[in-house]
Order: sequence, then C-alpha cells, then structure tokens
Amino acid sequence: MNGRSFHSLCLRPPTPSRYERHIIAGEDMPRLLLLLLIATGLLMSCVEFPDLDRAISPGARNADFPTIIPTDTLFDGVSFDPNMSAAVARPLQAQANHLRRRARALRAPVIDRATLTKLNRALRNNERRLR
Repeated sequence: MNGRSFHSLCLRPPTPSRYERHIIAGEDMPRLLLLLLIATGLLMSCVEFPDLDRAISPGARNADFPTIIPTDTLFDGVSFDPNMSAAVARPLQAQANHLRRRARALRAPVIDRATLTKLNRALRNNERRLR
C-alpha cells in the first residue's frame, strides 16, 4: 500500500496536497474576488436598458401637476352611514386614533434637547481643535 500500513492510514488523516493547502489557506481569494468583479462588470455591460424616455407619453409629460388638498377637508361633504354598527365603528375609530398618535409622534423632534446640546458641544470642541 504505497509504503503505508493500514494502521497508519486509519489513525492519521492524510496530509493535504500542495494544491489543497493553497485552497485551504485562501491565497487565491483576492484574485478570485477580482475575477468575479470583472466577470460581473462584463455581464452587466451586455445588458440592454429600455429607453425610459419613450415610456412616458407626451400627454402625461405635459400634464399639470395634481392639486394637493389638505387632509382636514378631505371628508367635508361626505356622509357616513349613521346606522353603522358599533362593531364596525369601534375598530375604525381605534385605528384613526392610533394613526393620529403616530402622526403626532412623527412631528416630535428626532433628537431630544439633551442629546442635541451634547452634539453641539462636541461640534464646537472639534472646530476649536481643527483651528
């Protein structure tokens, strides 16, 4: 058996060949990444992009912008069914209240005053250091 005993083959794992050591060590990784990058670039250069300028009709291109109306007047003149059951009205009212709370939270400042003060102080200190 090629100079090896059966016992030594079973107890010791085989030593990897030079090629296997090369792959295990990851020595080809930068070259492989470069090759993949070049192959991706070549494949992308073969793609034909649609002519997006012709996708918009002349009528749509020359149309006026839509009128933006305030949401407060959105439901003016709309009559709701007064006989709407409480089972339907309660979830709708709860959802409307949830959306109002969420809108109010979104209007709040993103950074609280203490954090904003710390950020401004840090910016002033960095400006002084750079001068």
